[in-house]
Amino acid sequence: MHTVEKLSLNCGLKIDNPYLYQHYYPCSDKRKVIISAQTNKDSNKNYKYWGEVIRLIKPRLNEVGFELVQIGTQEDILFDVDVDLRSKIGYNHLAYVINKSDLFLGTSEIAASVASSLGKKVVSLHSTPSFYTGPFWGEAKDKIAINCDFEGKKAFFEKNQNNFYVNKIKPEKIARSVFEALSIDQTIGEEVVYIGSRFDTVGIASYVPVSVYQSRSNTALEIRMDLEFNEEILFHQLQASNCVIVTDKPINLNILKTHKNRIASLFYQVTENDDPNFVKSVRSLGISITLFSKEDVSHKKIDYYEIGNINFVESKASEIKDLKFDSNKEIFYKSNRIYKKGNSLFYTLEDLKRNSPCILNQFKKLDFDLSALQEDADFLYIVEKSS
Repeated sequence: MHTVEKLSLNCGLKIDNPYLYQHYYPCSDKRKVIISAQTNKDSNKNYKYWGEVIRLIKPRLNEVGFELVQIGTQEDILFDVDVDLRSKIGYNHLAYVINKSDLFLGTSEIAASVASSLGKKVVSLHSTPSFYTGPFWGEAKDKIAINCDFEGKKAFFEKNQNNFYVNKIKPEKIARSVFEALSIDQTIGEEVVYIGSRFDTVGIASYVPVSVYQSRSNTALEIRMDLEFNEEILFHQLQASNCVIVTDKPINLNILKTHKNRIASLFYQVTENDDPNFVKSVRSLGISITLFSKEDVSHKKIDYYEIGNINFVESKASEIKDLKFDSNKEIFYKSNRIYKKGNSLFYTLEDLKRNSPCILNQFKKLDFDLSALQEDADFLYIVEKSS
């Protein structure tokens, strides 16, 4: 039973078509797709892959005369849309804008209900079953409700419970639903085969210390001394910006002491050739330090019990190895973590090793063994495309 029907039953009131008073808001004459791309981290409506959905639908929609209009709050990430109305309109203006549109796309149940009550086409994503909270009004042919696959488990209505499941909805499924709803002929030529747990709209940068990098803000740069151990560059980098340092070797303590106010934190990889005394010295300088390891170092815990736990970085080798691909298709990948070495950008450590740079946000064809991607798997977006 839908929530509206429950309210009707409990209150003894007849269900009728709702009306939300519309306030004029200046709009272009173009046909519109309204998108509510909620990215609030505290919401179970947070879908992480709106950027990929928009990448798939925008070129074709623009080609046939549509514009993408994003609504929501200022806290929501702004995507590559044509019109930004985040935090600029209230519900009355929203009703007017939706009434001027052809389709609503998003996770906002209120906006989806407004759109369905106005007889607009709706493609809605649901972190709870749509027969409870989906758009109630309008004709069935105008509504496409995309539900999470709860894998046999019961759905929750509480905040933050279902983010994991809503993010299992593949971007190409949403894109196809948009084109189907608008009766637009368009083939989506890619299929997602793997999305890393940390792949997101927000990019992450790691800097290999071969030159000094300039920071555009006070945000600390992640300096990967474990990839290129260069204390001279580190010294000058600390003069230029705040840093998070990642290292598997001891660093000259005079450098750290001189610039300790510039060091947001230091991540030390514990290996068979580690130096517990270095870690203790860093801690004595008042620098925040985190221990991690990519191998079993249980026998070394005693050396660091006064410092903290050694965080184990789990290998994704088996996860990557078990991926299923169509042998007649080609594999492409991209990452939201970028390694910057000088003026070049790289998606993975394997690309860095092969000196095979990438173009930001563009797919690279996989031309080496898939297992080489395991260290960067959490940040990857892997698709297969027809040859």
